[in-house]
Amino acid sequence: MTNRLAYAASALLLVGANAHAVTVVPTTLLPDAVSYEYFGLNYADNVATSTAIGTLNYGGKPGCAGNCTATTALGPDPFVSLSVAELPYNGASGGFSHAQLYYYVEYDNSVAGSYLVDMAAHDILPSIVSGGEASAQAFLAFGRAAQPFNALHPQFLSSLVSETDCANRCQQGVGNYLSPSAFPALISVEMTANVPYLVELDVWIYADSIGTQFDASIDPTFSTKATGGSFAFSPGVTSAVPEPTGASALVAGVLGLVAVAATRRRRQAGDATRRVA
Repeated sequence: MTNRLAYAASALLLVGANAHAVTVVPTTLLPDAVSYEYFGLNYADNVATSTAIGTLNYGGKPGCAGNCTATTALGPDPFVSLSVAELPYNGASGGFSHAQLYYYVEYDNSVAGSYLVDMAAHDILPSIVSGGEASAQAFLAFGRAAQPFNALHPQFLSSLVSETDCANRCQQGVGNYLSPSAFPALISVEMTANVPYLVELDVWIYADSIGTQFDASIDPTFSTKATGGSFAFSPGVTSAVPEPTGASALVAGVLGLVAVAATRRRRQAGDATRRVA
């Protein structure tokens, strides 16, 4: 009995491995993520920019009174974050800072169709007194990606999500700036399988001129209850390992039966030994 169960478990492991290999191969080679970081303090008298994924550190430079960093990050939890504190320099104050990240995501499945995907959207904006000089803004967009891909300026073919959250006031022309609101904790969207989608993350801070430290960030993640597929992302972006489903769960059940059978045989052997003694 134990040998038959072990053989079945081995066969199912091979089936599970082959099924998994089919679902993780992306249909489309997704382009690299694109980032932009900007500091334009003291009415842009002091400017620093970067288009490299990572952190642009403006700390210790003219106009910065504390932590001045703009970060774009990939990995299992892509995000953008911005920190800035400004003081007048050469009689000038004002200006703004910006962190932006584009990356691609695709839900690959051997069965064509649309699948419900949950995007957990989370943004953090500083507490700013209404009517003051400072303001902050976060923007999240998601939708079908335009093709052919533009390596420098990614474009949306169509938009499914366009969320704007503001502290104190919104800057014009960004998303639904006329009716901003906190991001929903969970945004459900339908993704067509094997089709590339684009994610855009932006944060802006318009600091005051008295050295107040302001921080902002956006941090979305993707998940689905659908089975038989997997997410593919731009290079450098990874997803969490999914819970065992389908064949994997069946393998786990069979292996459990193997363990039970082996334990039962050991107990029976022990009982027989005691009876002989």
